[in-house]
Amino acid sequence: MYINYKKLLGSDPKIITDVDNNKLFIINRWASFNPNNRELCEKVSRLISGKVNKKVIKSLMFLSLNKKVPKYLKLEKEDDVLKDHLKKFYKFSEREYQIQKHLIVVDNILINELALKLGLNKKECKKIGANWVEPKKEKLRKEDLKPKAKGLGSYN
Repeated sequence: MYINYKKLLGSDPKIITDVDNNKLFIINRWASFNPNNRELCEKVSRLISGKVNKKVIKSLMFLSLNKKVPKYLKLEKEDDVLKDHLKKFYKFSEREYQIQKHLIVVDNILINELALKLGLNKKECKKIGANWVEPKKEKLRKEDLKPKAKGLGSYN
């Protein structure tokens, strides 16, 4: 497939006869990733769906295609760790999360609140970018350790 595309981008017009006719539709889709090829791709789409000779389409693409190989669109990667914590925080199922995720504004305030409410440890806080606050060690007073009530019936 890629070899056929490179042949259309090449400089020798004799090579375009080697391009497979069945691959023109896919080659046109690849060329459409480049914004400079927009008008050409629209014309080629109409010609492919009609009864136009494939040699004419190949020669049109050979003459008019931008010679730069297009970069492909990449899917945005979602942070799975943060996603799992957000689902726990809001008590969402996977389906609910997919529906609602565009409404969640992830900022430092939300991340810090999420870390505090879920009780994340230092390593997990570092993964999601939350501030880690070292828990303080407090000594309990003896008064706090004594039971308040002396028996079942006494409330004083």
